[in-house]
Amino acid sequence: MKKALTSVLLLAAFTLFAQKGSVKGYIYDKANGEGVAFATVKIEGTDVGAATDEQGFFNIPNLAVGPYKVVVSYI
Repeated sequence: MKKALTSVLLLAAFTLFAQKGSVKGYIYDKANGEGVAFATVKIEGTDVGAATDEQGFFNIPNLAVGPYKVVVSYI
């Protein structure tokens, strides 16, 4: 019984973790192909977002799986 309960708890934990995803990407200047450093990338309608790094890459982790609209701004 103890092994069965442990298996069920582990299965439940993996199921919860499986419902998370992330949005990763690369923002670049179409004119010259260079990455845009420190642009703001947000999920529309939320306060969730990230800034690009020096090369233009970003990662927004721990999102529920589903479709999102991403908004990029740069000054």
